[in-house]
Amino acid sequence: MGGGYRINMRGTDGSSGPIIAGIYREIVRPERLVFTWAWQTGHSQGMPGDETVITLIFRERGGKTEMTLRHEGFPTKESRDSHDMGWNGSFDKLAEILAA
Repeated sequence: MGGGYRINMRGTDGSSGPIIAGIYREIVRPERLVFTWAWQTGHSQGMPGDETVITLIFRERGGKTEMTLRHEGFPTKESRDSHDMGWNGSFDKLAEILAA
């Protein structure tokens, strides 16, 4: 598929955090998006070069969009659990923004 992305995380104080990058593997509009996820800088639960795969599935449900996220290929259980907390925190913040 090709094409890529890069995320530079920043703290609430503006400090620079970990950098993540990946390649898009599959894009099926408007149903599916598959891409790799790799730390470019060190992180407590991921080392540079550790690559995982994220699959997003989008479905229409009663006039709204339901999204299913699958993140797989973690090198350790600890890495998986850390990402679970990160994704849940991100979705909690998104819900707050959408409710406002």
